[in-house]
Amino acid sequence: MIDVVEQIRPILEEEGIAVRFIETVLETEAIEDSNSILFNGVPLENLIEGMEVTSTPCASCACITGQDDVECRAVEYDGKRYESIPPELIARAALKALGLE
Repeated sequence: MIDVVEQIRPILEEEGIAVRFIETVLETEAIEDSNSILFNGVPLENLIEGMEVTSTPCASCACITGQDDVECRAVEYDGKRYESIPPELIARAALKALGLE
């Protein structure tokens, strides 16, 4: 995610927009919010037409939380499911949130 921010930072700075990246460590009871990306409070999936939120089984979160059946947040877009949001979709949502796309 930080790489994406650094890639689009020059474009945003040309527009006079400051970028601040905040990563939040979730409590176990909020694991369903994992992989959430917000732009000025707007979820990524609200910025990209046709993107849907779904969930997938997650062994790493199960290990972290000590629970057997844990599902993490994922998104579906253009017929593909993403457990990790691709950089190009993050950049696209950021530019759209700022009215630059």
